Amino acid sequence: RSALAQALEQKRSTSPIPPIVAVAEVCGALDPEAVVVDESITATLGVRSSLHLNEPGTYFFTRGGGLGFGLPAAIGVKLARPDRPVVAIVGDGTTLYTPQALWTMAHHQIPVVSVILNNASYLILKSGMAGMQGKAAKHDVWPAMDIVDPRVDFLSLARAFDVSAERVESVEDIAPAIRKAVASGGPALVEVVVDGRLGA
Repeated sequence: RSALAQALEQKRSTSPIPPIVAVAEVCGALDPEAVVVDESITATLGVRSSLHLNEPGTYFFTRGGGLGFGLPAAIGVKLARPDRPVVAIVGDGTTLYTPQALWTMAHHQIPVVSVILNNASYLILKSGMAGMQGKAAKHDVWPAMDIVDPRVDFLSLARAFDVSAERVESVEDIAPAIRKAVASGGPALVEVVVDGRLGA
C-alpha cells in the first residue's frame, strides 16, 4: 500500500485526473459497509488496491471479457442487500452497453450509485492493441475506439431517466460528490472525467 500511496501523491495534482487517483478518491469516500460492483476495466487494479475489503460479498467483478455487467449487476446486488449502500464503478464504454439499467433504477427506485469513469474511449482495447505493437500503435490511430464526436453527455442521459447526476472534473470534488450521491437515498450517477491516455 505504501507504493500505491506514493503513486497517488505523485499523480494527485495531474490534470486530467489519472484513473488511479479517481478510484482511490471514490473508494476512500465509501463507508465500510458499502458493496462495490467493479466494471472499471482499466482502473480495476486501482479499485482493488484502494478498497479495504474485510468481508465476503462486498466486492463483485465480472469474469471473462464481456462488457455491460456493472450497472445491471449492481441492481441485483442492491435487491439482494437492501441494507447496504451499493456503488457501481464502471467505465463510459461499459455503460453504453446497458444504459437502460438507469431507467430500471429510477422506475423501481433502486438506490444504486453509478460512478462512471469517463475517459472518452474504449481504453482497454487500445491497451491491447498497443501491446501488440501493430499499425494502430505505431501510428497512434485507434479506429472506433474513441467515444467522441459527439462525447456522451451522461448527465443528460441520467436525467432523461430521472436519475440525479453530477459531473466531477477535479480531484477535490470526487469524495463530496460520492458521499452526496450515497446520502441521497435514491438512484444517482456521478461522472468522473479521467485521463484517457494510455498509461495515465
